[in-house]
Amino acid sequence: MSLDELKEISTDPQATADALKFDNVKLAPSSPPTDEQLAERVVSLYDQNKATVTAEDVVLANGTTGANLLVCAALLSPGDHVVCTYPAYAGLVEVPRGVGAEVTYTRLYPENDWELDLEDLKSQLKPSTKMIILNNPHNPTGSVLSTSEQAEIVKIAYERNIIIFTDEIFRPLFHTEDVPTSMLEHSSYSRVVVTGSLSKTLGFPGVRIGWAVTRDRKICDTLLRVRDWTLQDISVIDKIIAMEILSERCHQQILSKNLGFARDNLEVLRRFVKDNKESVSCSIPAGAATAFVKFSNPKTGEAVDDMQFCLKLKQDTGVLLSPGSLCFGAAREGDFKGYVRMHITVPSEKFKEAIEKLGTFLTSIAFAELSI
Repeated sequence: MSLDELKEISTDPQATADALKFDNVKLAPSSPPTDEQLAERVVSLYDQNKATVTAEDVVLANGTTGANLLVCAALLSPGDHVVCTYPAYAGLVEVPRGVGAEVTYTRLYPENDWELDLEDLKSQLKPSTKMIILNNPHNPTGSVLSTSEQAEIVKIAYERNIIIFTDEIFRPLFHTEDVPTSMLEHSSYSRVVVTGSLSKTLGFPGVRIGWAVTRDRKICDTLLRVRDWTLQDISVIDKIIAMEILSERCHQQILSKNLGFARDNLEVLRRFVKDNKESVSCSIPAGAATAFVKFSNPKTGEAVDDMQFCLKLKQDTGVLLSPGSLCFGAAREGDFKGYVRMHITVPSEKFKEAIEKLGTFLTSIAFAELSI
């Protein structure tokens, strides 16, 4: 979104316009809004009836990317062991590896609607396991950890004193009536860190504001110390914009708009999968802004080369999708062959146009040649 669009969607456009006047702002770290003021807005995203979260529990960073990097750099050391869900957003795997940690996977399977297998998670744990890394809602599949599943993970972590690190960048984009808690809201265990930002649910990736939140004082202090020697501070201008995005005037309006896009676009996706069931399969996302869709040879059922599929599709139609084996298949070559990630919170007219072009491509000679 642009700042003009932010003013338009606000319940009080003039108040939003006034809040976004930067001309007299002193561009120094101590200028308002302070970190504490912005942290209070972040705190409002969590249910205080489930677990008390305060501004002191919030560590600001440059987007979720910066927050994830901060968590791994501060809390992991060479020799530590990490278990991460798979497929995974690459940063959740490569950053721990870069710190020197050993990473193993608890794998999600399409035949199980990409849901986490708790027994498999437990089987991956070692005496050296320092952290369990989750992504909820999950990127790229759109699967969701329910509140009860989260509680079981908390029990597992509690028994071994393991840190639970959950990237919640797509929260609260949920597409079912059963809306789960944040992992942070389980009051029985404090060694939980969640990260988020303005990028995905709110559509402002260019405003580089993210956060890590934990109710564990020791963990929070460690994050702050590492931040002092790396990031130090975030943009004053970005703080001002973030304050308005998270304001009562704007926040719910933006979220409702994007949930509306997802609702309409998921219905289009369902019809597309049904109409092309010989070559297309997908577990419809329960959350997030993405879907993981598989394309196969309609005659043999064999998965297409997703790299070539995405390149040819972009070249012939202008539709851009992310190849699953390249972007999410870090564990071994050939994983997630035929899968692509598509975004579902784009404006509905653009999504429909893209799906129509994709459907036409599936009837083309170019797709037939890819399927050989």
